[in-house]
Amino acid sequence: MPDTLERAIARFLPRPAPADDVVARVSAAAFRAMALERLRSAGVASVEDVRRHSQRLVSFSPEGERRNRELKQFLMQQLYNHPAIVEDRARSVEALSQLFTYYLDHPEAMPRYYAELVQQQPRYRVVCDYIAGMTDGFLLRQHHELLP
Repeated sequence: MPDTLERAIARFLPRPAPADDVVARVSAAAFRAMALERLRSAGVASVEDVRRHSQRLVSFSPEGERRNRELKQFLMQQLYNHPAIVEDRARSVEALSQLFTYYLDHPEAMPRYYAELVQQQPRYRVVCDYIAGMTDGFLLRQHHELLP
């Protein structure tokens, strides 16, 4: 069944608010109506039309844009660049770099599928693909096990 614009927009909204949260319900309904109106006025009738459209169809209001920028600045200053996070990130980047070099030199240490793939594709590409599929925790465990 093809996706309707209404269903596509609804996926981006928060879950329905409790019945007593009238403000949240009205806000979600207003957003849905506003988005549908903008899409229809642009001649969009389906999700495929949205994907093929050459311009952005829905965006923040100037006030919403300002608040979004403020939120991003706050998160950058207070979360992403927090000393504890920066230290963990640096440690993880170093572990990733060392593990990449290790697997380049020891492709047999990767699972058999990747070790065999090295015979058919550039080694750096295979190692990159293998590491890209790792979770952060698995990468750090592999680093600890292979490069104590």
